[in-house]
Amino acid sequence: MRRRYMDAMALVRRYGKPDIFLTMTCNPNWDEIRQELYPGQTPQDRPDLVVRVFRAKLEELKNKLLKKDILGKVRAYVYVVEFQKRGLPHAHFLLIMEGRYKLTCPEQYDRLISAELPNKKKYPELYKWVVPYNPHLLRYFNCHINVEACGSIKAVKYLFKYIYKGHDRASIAVSEADKNGDIDEIKQYRDARWVTPPEALWRIY
Repeated sequence: MRRRYMDAMALVRRYGKPDIFLTMTCNPNWDEIRQELYPGQTPQDRPDLVVRVFRAKLEELKNKLLKKDILGKVRAYVYVVEFQKRGLPHAHFLLIMEGRYKLTCPEQYDRLISAELPNKKKYPELYKWVVPYNPHLLRYFNCHINVEACGSIKAVKYLFKYIYKGHDRASIAVSEADKNGDIDEIKQYRDARWVTPPEALWRIY
C-alpha cells in the first residue's frame, strides 16, 4: 500500500494535484446480467457473471475517460477496484487533467458535474441519484457514478490513501466448547481478510 501511495504521490509532483475523483459501482440489475440468469437465480447467485459484466463496463469507462476524453484530456490517472461487504465491485479513479482542461472556474465545473435534481419527467433515471454526477456517464452506464472535483491540495493525501487503503478485514472466531461447555473467546479470536465470491472470481479471471 505504501509503495503504491508513494508512486501516486510522484504523479502529483510531476503533473499536479488530481482534478476529478470518480467512483463507479456495479449495478446488479444491468440487462447484461439479468438476461443471463437462469430461472429462479438472482445476481448474488452468479458472482462470475457480475464480475465479467463489471469488467466490461469498467473497460468501456476507461475508454470514454482516457481515449474519447469525455471529461477532457487526462494527463495522468490512478484507479483501484474494491469490493463492498455485500460483494459488489466498485472502482475509484483519480484523474489529473491537462492544463486547459483543469477545473478553474464555475463554468467548467457546471459543464462536467451536476449536483442538482434533474427533471423527474424528462430524466427519470437521473432523478434516482442525489449525488454529484455527470449526466452523460450516468445515463450511458446506468449505475452509480459519483463525479467530484478535487478542490484543495489538502485532499490529495487523503484521496490517494483512500484508494490504496487495502482490503476489507473481518474478525472471526471458530469456537469449540471445552468439557464444561465453556468457550475461551480470547484464545479463539482470529484476524482475517474478508474475501467475497465476486472478489475471488475477479482475481481468478
